[in-house]
Amino acid sequence: MNILIIMSDQHHKGVLGCSGDEIIRTPNLDMLAKKGVRFDNCYAAAPLCVPSRMSFLTSRLPSNNRVWSETELPSTAPTMAHVMRLAGYETSLIGRMHFIGQDQRHGFENRPIGEYTARYPGSKTLGGKPWQHYASSTAGQFRKGIENSGYGNTFYQHFDEKVTHETCNFLENKKNNKQKPFFAVVGYVLPHCPYIAPKESFDYYLDKVKIPQVESVLPQSVRDFRRIRGIDSPPISDKRTRIARAAYYALTEKMDSNVGMIIEKLEQTGLDKNTMVIYISDHGDLIGEHGCWWKSMYYEGSVGVPMVVTGPNVSSKNRVCNQLSSLLDIGPTLFDIAGASSIHSNDGISLRKCIEEDVNIIDEKRSIISEMIDIRKDTPSVASRMIRLGEWKLWQTYDENKYSQPVMFNLKKDCLEQKDLTRSIPNWQIKRKLLKLLQKNWNPKSDRVQADGLRKDLVDVI
Repeated sequence: MNILIIMSDQHHKGVLGCSGDEIIRTPNLDMLAKKGVRFDNCYAAAPLCVPSRMSFLTSRLPSNNRVWSETELPSTAPTMAHVMRLAGYETSLIGRMHFIGQDQRHGFENRPIGEYTARYPGSKTLGGKPWQHYASSTAGQFRKGIENSGYGNTFYQHFDEKVTHETCNFLENKKNNKQKPFFAVVGYVLPHCPYIAPKESFDYYLDKVKIPQVESVLPQSVRDFRRIRGIDSPPISDKRTRIARAAYYALTEKMDSNVGMIIEKLEQTGLDKNTMVIYISDHGDLIGEHGCWWKSMYYEGSVGVPMVVTGPNVSSKNRVCNQLSSLLDIGPTLFDIAGASSIHSNDGISLRKCIEEDVNIIDEKRSIISEMIDIRKDTPSVASRMIRLGEWKLWQTYDENKYSQPVMFNLKKDCLEQKDLTRSIPNWQIKRKLLKLLQKNWNPKSDRVQADGLRKDLVDVI
């Protein structure tokens, strides 16, 4: 069986028709969900691009990869591409994976199209002329990106169109070349900011998107995030919020249309009959929820990810699996299905039963970890970690050599994460249990020192 993974960038798991959003137009991803199984409680190993993607490839937590921010994954680290090659698959990476450093393959045999901008010593960080047509700050986590949102064209949109074209060519070539099954990962940039989208779809969403209501009291770590990114004072206006959200919805629709072209090509070539398709994103985007934007937070909109699986091995169609899961699980799942022997230890589990058996298997004892280090220029970096166990979620930061007051939510009773229960006396036992699990094998002080050093080395050479 062939395996095709489509990974978008910064897709809020709730901005999908199949997830209940009545405004967004995502007919192609909705169709995949109707034909397969959707994992409703899936998380990124880090709410940030590079550590999340490297953890996806290795099935290891960022702390085990030693990749907490935009730093390099060592070429000695085994990835799922290495494992699948040993299992007899031809491996291909088409488009974005956000590799940092000279190794731009990490085990993949073929790479028809690489990154939109090079990130290795001696290269220009902003790449060639097409990338330089718009300010890089509009793609980052700063107020300017919201204030400059609206309609128009960007290199991100153009890049994803090229990735779609190359993927369709790849599938066309595979139609008559079946010597080996293929394992291919398609990497998109959309709906990653800048929040600039095609005008027709932007206009469609402008009067339809809703303005999130922001809580009157926010956790300290959230207030710090807003202050550092310059979005707390003055707060982002409803007008700018509406424009940026409309652009984000339009970018999501654009990404869905690209996915549709790939699915159509699969059907035209007949490869759909023997291809397992997995759709995921590397993390989400808060798009104004809790007064925050972008990623790097542990709210559901940022750390949660969509995951849809379809193919000939899916037991029944149009199912939702509520099992707590992670992007770390994709590697072990594929190794299990392909009969491959993992060549390294990992932090994920196989979800094969959830895919191939017509039951909603729930392991209530399973917990999910997500972690990152927020590298800051003018202030000390901040390490943080989240745990999800059952209906509970807790996160904590480590800043200036001390742990912060944790933040805790009951997602069953408070799915919008608006009531922090950390100081709730009746919940002190679950808080203690979660903190113990969270801090197990976590060394934030040492991690911060290492992360700062790795990041400094990278900046020095680039």
